[in-house]
Amino acid sequence: MDDASSTFQSATIGVVGLGLMGGSIIKALKRHGCSDLIGIDANQHIFQQARQEGLLHNEQNQVTDLLKEATLIILCLTPSETIKFVQTNHEKFRSGSVITDICGIKTSMLDQIQKHLRKDVDYVPAHPMAGREKGGFDYSQETLFDGCNYIITPLQTNREASIDLVRQLAHALGSSNVFLSSPEQHDHMITYTSQIPHVLSVVYMKEASGRQPKSFSAGSYKDVSRVASIDGKMWSELFISNRNYLVPEIQLFIEKLSEVEQLIQNGDQANLENYLTEAASIKKELG
Repeated sequence: MDDASSTFQSATIGVVGLGLMGGSIIKALKRHGCSDLIGIDANQHIFQQARQEGLLHNEQNQVTDLLKEATLIILCLTPSETIKFVQTNHEKFRSGSVITDICGIKTSMLDQIQKHLRKDVDYVPAHPMAGREKGGFDYSQETLFDGCNYIITPLQTNREASIDLVRQLAHALGSSNVFLSSPEQHDHMITYTSQIPHVLSVVYMKEASGRQPKSFSAGSYKDVSRVASIDGKMWSELFISNRNYLVPEIQLFIEKLSEVEQLIQNGDQANLENYLTEAASIKKELG
């Protein structure tokens, strides 16, 4: 067993926030064989539910107790909640602890967090590319991260051992692909692979209102509309926090839709066919 694996196996893991992601993390780590798991949630009922399912060993739902005990802390909160949590509790983190998160945007959030980090703790940002249309602990599942991509966006100050610890966490959760990225590259790419599809799906569903599409729908409707089942509070925060990358991509898509509109309007079947064929080839290549 290498040092990173040994350190992970001996870690006391604390999860802050027991919703879909935090609940799934606890369940996946329990499946992996981790026994030293503690967690807290703003909702006492959710905390008690996790306790009753045998997922946590801590008896009290107390922030101070978790931060005093945990050597690896996973913040399963929205970006604004993550910033506020670090700002409020940075003096309480156990010396030498490693902190990570699951947030879908990095650059703007980390600008704020780094102002409050102590030198004796190591904050390693990360983003597991997994989720479900419905949120909350009731929908959490131990298999949520199986086979997912897990992106780590290290800070220049991170110790290599801390990055390795988060990498071991990713594999323990079930991830088969762990990538390192700068926060800026992460936010740029996530705009295209995650945020734009959600924007398009939301717009599509807004236009579907009042059209009674179910009687005329099949696979295409389901594919396009699936990710419109969205947490408005969380996703509006993600969109606005990442607007420096997202707005130019939206503008680009408007231009591309206008190009397709013109091909159809002009009856230009030859060029329209080429456009569609090229798109199909790209899909086949990228999967």
